[in-house]
Amino acid sequence: MGDGTAAGPAFGDDVPARDCVAALAASAGYPVDAARAVLQALDVAMEAVLLVDANRRVLYCNRRAAELTGSRAEDLLGRSCSEAMRFVTCGEHCALFDEGALCGRHCELKNRAGASVHVVKEGRVLRDAQGRVVGGVEALRDVTDLARQARRLEAQCHLLEAFTRSVDEAVLAVDREGRVTCLSPHAAELLALGAGKGNGAALSDLVEDGGELDARLRRALEQGERAELRQVRLRRAGARPRWATLRLAPLQEPDGALLGAAVVVLAESELAAAPAGPLQDVVAASPAMRRLLQVAGRLAGGDANVLITGETGSGKEVLARALHLAGPRRDRPFHAVNCAALTGTLLESELFGHERGAFTDAVHAKPGRLELCEDGTLLLDEVGCLPAGLQAKLLRVLEQREFERVGGTRTLRLRARVVAATNSDLEAQVRAGAFRPDLYYRLRVVPLEVPPLRSRREDVVPLARRFLRELRGESADFTAAARRALEAWPWPGNVRELRNAVQFAVAMGGRTAVDVFDLPPEFRRAAAGSATGASARGRILEALEQARWNHSVAARKLGVSRTTLWRRMQKLGLDRDGPKR
Repeated sequence: MGDGTAAGPAFGDDVPARDCVAALAASAGYPVDAARAVLQALDVAMEAVLLVDANRRVLYCNRRAAELTGSRAEDLLGRSCSEAMRFVTCGEHCALFDEGALCGRHCELKNRAGASVHVVKEGRVLRDAQGRVVGGVEALRDVTDLARQARRLEAQCHLLEAFTRSVDEAVLAVDREGRVTCLSPHAAELLALGAGKGNGAALSDLVEDGGELDARLRRALEQGERAELRQVRLRRAGARPRWATLRLAPLQEPDGALLGAAVVVLAESELAAAPAGPLQDVVAASPAMRRLLQVAGRLAGGDANVLITGETGSGKEVLARALHLAGPRRDRPFHAVNCAALTGTLLESELFGHERGAFTDAVHAKPGRLELCEDGTLLLDEVGCLPAGLQAKLLRVLEQREFERVGGTRTLRLRARVVAATNSDLEAQVRAGAFRPDLYYRLRVVPLEVPPLRSRREDVVPLARRFLRELRGESADFTAAARRALEAWPWPGNVRELRNAVQFAVAMGGRTAVDVFDLPPEFRRAAAGSATGASARGRILEALEQARWNHSVAARKLGVSRTTLWRRMQKLGLDRDGPKR
């Protein structure tokens, strides 16, 4: 053992263990009879006890120590401590002799069957009257069950953390103290918490009036009680407040035992604030569009590929641009490529670019949209029209984030976010073999479906007003009859048709309110149920009679121009100078 270390008592197969212990006690200056009395008491102790000499050989082990190893006590005597107890964590050095004492040291050993046994070790060295080390004593407490429970809880915590980070819902987990241990990205966004700032925060500090939440959470952790709190106002530092419903669920073992942790799900309530930024500028008076924008708001800050589906003219590109402008890429380029407008060769050049001489007309090198987008957003409109060859090339780009120009050899990195849009049924194309399933699922990481205008009639008039005021100013509006006609129309062409109808009305109507007569002829027929020609004739006649057939005064009363009034009088068969007397 080096300087200051005694050799200890001689130990051999023909020397009983108790005699060796007596010799050790004598060399350390302890009464031999007292040492033997202690050993008798240790034989029935609940904790495992080892006595070793200066060379780390086992001089004595009690019944509990032998049980830990699964061997007989006599088989352990005379062997080195690490060999006899099969310690995994000791190695060549003994912490007891290196440090002189042990307190709460965790160690692992293997029993005779090869199973791991975890113990907490306490110990100290024994010295003789001259201060030389003559041996050591160790007490081992079996904590295998506790270690197993700790490992299981740790594994469950890791699994829970991985789960919460992979879900789109606003989910977080709290420990028995009510502090956040992990949370999903959407929960962090909803609570306006920066990256890594949510862990360790008290759940009650994240909401207004957290006293009730604390009480319900304690019951969930201690009694396994599930709870739901409605209309909870979330505290969001530096951000607009939001309202949510909180659902608490305690984590339990299969046998019902509580693990001292809980899962909290945040569901935005109807009072939640509207999406901020460019998404707020998208007209969303209907519930369907509000729900769509809530989902889009969660995606704005990410990089996941998005597939936007919807009928022609429903506003897919508008949503794609709003996604781009609402996220961190807002100051970077946005490029849209119509995959249905170009032939396969031209489309490949448009996307990938080409080098000089790559084909007959390639007089100069040209970068493609994949390159020009830089770290912005690339919209692949009508992606269902991609030729089969380009589908395979695009799949490789999306998987490897690399591409080359046509005719080039230099590898370029794709840094842009890819958003695809289509009005076709891509699933049907996949089943028919017209579209690659692997590309479909690569594009459809997050699907967004824009509902047709006919299924969100609450958006018709707000959209029409926006288009009208873009053309005529903020004071422009529609008459009640025009609004009824707009709402009654089925809009087979969706938002694009609505914009065209408003442009027609502006071109044909007067300078003030747009009436049903200013809309395309088919809209007048659609409004017949709510505003008949007879009622329109009556309103015009009433205004003319009140103005004594002064056309300018009557036009002002009707909110239309003099020319519009004269045109309507012609359509209704009204004489310009009034009824003949």
